[in-house]
Amino acid sequence: MKLDDWLAQRSQSCPDRTALLAEGAAVTYAELEAEATWVARRLAAHGVRRGSVAALTMHAHREQVVLAHALMKIGATLLPLSPRLTAAERAAVIAAEEPIVDLDDAGELTQTEADLPLLGEHDMDDVCARVLTSGSSGSPRPVGLSYGNFLWNAVGSAFNIGVQPDDRWLCCVPLSHIAGLGIVMRSSSTAPPPSSTMASTSTASPPRSRRTG
Repeated sequence: MKLDDWLAQRSQSCPDRTALLAEGAAVTYAELEAEATWVARRLAAHGVRRGSVAALTMHAHREQVVLAHALMKIGATLLPLSPRLTAAERAAVIAAEEPIVDLDDAGELTQTEADLPLLGEHDMDDVCARVLTSGSSGSPRPVGLSYGNFLWNAVGSAFNIGVQPDDRWLCCVPLSHIAGLGIVMRSSSTAPPPSSTMASTSTASPPRSRRTG
C-alpha cells in the first residue's frame, strides 16, 4: 500500500493553516513544505539517499522537525539521538548503524542543493525511523518503525483521544523518544488539530492510500 507524502499533501489541502508553533513563531504547512524540500535537496548533496540512515541529534528546535520531514522526502531512515547520550553511548550507536550523515543542526549543511527527484509517496512497510529503546533491560538498541507504524499510531490516537478543531498537540517529551517523534508524525499524517507547540498539526483528512500490484 502506498501513502502520499504527508507534508506535501497537507501543504496542498491546507497551505495557510498553522503547522508548527515553536520558539515564539508560527509556520504554515506551505512554509514547512518549502523549507523541508530545500533541506532535502541539501541533504541529497551530502550523499543522503533512499534507504540510507541519517543520525540526527533531536534538540527541541523547529529545525529538527524540518529535518525529519526532509529525510522522508528522500526516503532516508531517521536515527534520532538524544542530546543526553554520553560520548561512549553515542559512539556505540554511530559505529553500529553507520549513518551517512550525523547532524546536530541543519546549519551544518552547505548551501549546495542536489537536483534529485524527491519522493511523492511511501510504502507502508518502508522503515521511516530507527528509534533507540529506553535501555531499561540492557543497552539501548535501535528499533525500526515503518510509515505504517506511525500512521496507525496516529489513527489510533485520533479515534481514542478525539480531536477538536481548536486543540493543539503539546510536545513536552524529547523528540528522540517515540512519544515525541510520534507527535510530529501524527500531526501531518492524519486528522489532528489546527496547530501545536513543537509539532506540526492539521485538521485535514487522513492521507490518501492506494494498493499496488
